[in-house]
Amino acid sequence: MAVGHCRDYVERGRVLTQRIRTWLVEHESLLLLAIAFTAFRLVAILTLRHGGYLVEQPPDNVHYFEIGRLAGSGQIPLINYWVEYPPLAPWLAVVAYRLSLHIPPIGQPIFVFNLIFRLLLLPFDVATLALVYASASQLRGQHDGLRVAVLWALLSAPLLTLLGWFEPLPLFFLVLGLYGLLSERAWLAGVAAGLGFMSKVFPAVLVPVALLALPGARKRVEYLAAAALSAGIVVLPPLLVAPHYVLATFGSALNRSSWETVWALWEGYTRYGEVAPLAGRTDPSSAFALVHPATLPWLPITILFAVLYLFVITRRIHWKDRARLAAMALFSLAFFLLYSKGYSPQWAAYIGTLSMIVIPGWRGLGYALLFDTLMMAEWPLAFVVMEGQGWFLATVVVLRTAVTVLLGLDSLGRAFDGTVWQWLRRFAMPAALGVSVVTALAVVRPATQAYAESRLRAEPLAPLVRALRDGQYRGDPVVIVQPELLERLQPYLPTGVLHLFPSSGGRAWADMDRWLAETLGAYNRAWLLYDTADDAQRSLGDQAQGWFEAHALPNQQTWYGQVRAGRYVIAPVGPEEGTDVAFAGGLRLLGVALPNVSCRPGSAVGVRLRWLAQARLSADYAVSVQVLSEQGRLVAQADVWPQPATSQWQAGASVSTRYGLLLPPDLQAGTYVVQASLYDAGGNRLRLISGQDAARLGELVVE
Repeated sequence: MAVGHCRDYVERGRVLTQRIRTWLVEHESLLLLAIAFTAFRLVAILTLRHGGYLVEQPPDNVHYFEIGRLAGSGQIPLINYWVEYPPLAPWLAVVAYRLSLHIPPIGQPIFVFNLIFRLLLLPFDVATLALVYASASQLRGQHDGLRVAVLWALLSAPLLTLLGWFEPLPLFFLVLGLYGLLSERAWLAGVAAGLGFMSKVFPAVLVPVALLALPGARKRVEYLAAAALSAGIVVLPPLLVAPHYVLATFGSALNRSSWETVWALWEGYTRYGEVAPLAGRTDPSSAFALVHPATLPWLPITILFAVLYLFVITRRIHWKDRARLAAMALFSLAFFLLYSKGYSPQWAAYIGTLSMIVIPGWRGLGYALLFDTLMMAEWPLAFVVMEGQGWFLATVVVLRTAVTVLLGLDSLGRAFDGTVWQWLRRFAMPAALGVSVVTALAVVRPATQAYAESRLRAEPLAPLVRALRDGQYRGDPVVIVQPELLERLQPYLPTGVLHLFPSSGGRAWADMDRWLAETLGAYNRAWLLYDTADDAQRSLGDQAQGWFEAHALPNQQTWYGQVRAGRYVIAPVGPEEGTDVAFAGGLRLLGVALPNVSCRPGSAVGVRLRWLAQARLSADYAVSVQVLSEQGRLVAQADVWPQPATSQWQAGASVSTRYGLLLPPDLQAGTYVVQASLYDAGGNRLRLISGQDAARLGELVVE
């Protein structure tokens, strides 16, 4: 007897082993894909940061971390406070944080927690890959199922949601629910709906489809029982312990203000979704606080959408046709997204995944890629790169809504028979693609301009950029010695204006004097910019300044933070003539050197002044040298703060200062007056003993 039982067990084991081998051979390609997929996801979790170089940490990652940290003091979501999500994902964050406490921290405090949290989500992501394969195989065969799984593995939205959100969890239940319906496993679809609803609402969107598609009352009761039981196992414990927090959690989802939808745009809101700060979550009433007041009649809107959905879904449909069932599942998801008050970019993973499964070929992939692109256009592009540009977010929202509408119509075209439905099925995808391309082409130019202007407003060198680009210094060559300045300035200036001295790590790759002479040989003026805080390149900046001081005359000197900007004019200086002009405070002007020949319009003019401070000046003054017409109109000017500063001039010591001016190219011939004045940082002039505020230096003849 015992021997017979042993033989039975051995035979069963042999049969099971053979079945496993057969299955492995049959699905070898899927297994290889799953192995590569898992390895790639592991590397991504370890090395990639969602948002790349644009943001330090995505806001949702930080939020999950804070939820986990509260668990460090025993505060559990739905037990000690309410959260904006159903319980499964917050509880998963609690588990991740508790596990992270057993690993010594490395790098940023969030790193170990986030690593574990993502690793806990990874099995759901891998299982979704298998379910995508299985669901597509149910619809169109194993070969197409493998192709869809490979293409899904290459989509960006599922990867980004794994790295930055908890979407792999509800996405798994959504696809599991669809697979359960396609395979007529009512209990499996019910468990997916119940547990899925405890992670996010999307898996429950398939409930109406299930109640209509499952054959017979027994299957439907089995489905509802499995859904209720699985959901109850999760929600009943916190409901018994802290019902007010459970009600607040689910109430917050129903009561939130609109965000990132056409409804939100209609209500004048162009920001992301927000709820009460985590610090105030112990108060259940905070779950019902609105970010902005609702101005739309939401009850009639809800009734209208419900009636329209029931009207569509109760039409005559051949539910036993798996392709039609899947199409109605996709329509239900698209219709729910159109109704929803809010939308978050990561939700592209849901609609893109179902599109790949339900719609064959390039059309399904096209929809998925469109939603992938719109996801990144919304975050990080709209909220990080184009921050503050509400029109850009509005454009993305309207385009995404249009694509969702077309996808919904495409789905109906696959569920119903008739010429109109066939026409929709044929042209919806090309229309979605065409609308997206036209919108992108229309938006690229204004978006690029808006981005450049917003970055320029945040650039400390913006006044200099505008002067070089639009003002009186347009066309001036700019000499820089630091690549960082090239990277900051070049996007706003024409090519050829900036001249970067070749160097690496502060070591010159060319002779400075020769390079400057060759670079500026065709010009009579130039700017020198260098960041004095950059110690590695400081010596090169000093060398360049030394050349300018020896071969050119300062016209303007300005500081933009630590960046020194000096404009120089290359011009000869005539012989000095003696004078004696007394300023207040004991400052005297003893010598003036002006051009001793006639000048031409557009030419450079050099001026040298010699000063004598009979006593220490009490303040620092800039010297302004101006060329005026006989009518007093200013035609050229140089403003320079002397080095050393005037307050440092030694009593009784002679100090020489130099100035370069550029005459306008359209200056009319005639005689012009040259004068000099001094003013302090507040704009107050140092007057002459005679009471005048400027000293006449001489005349300039222009032919």
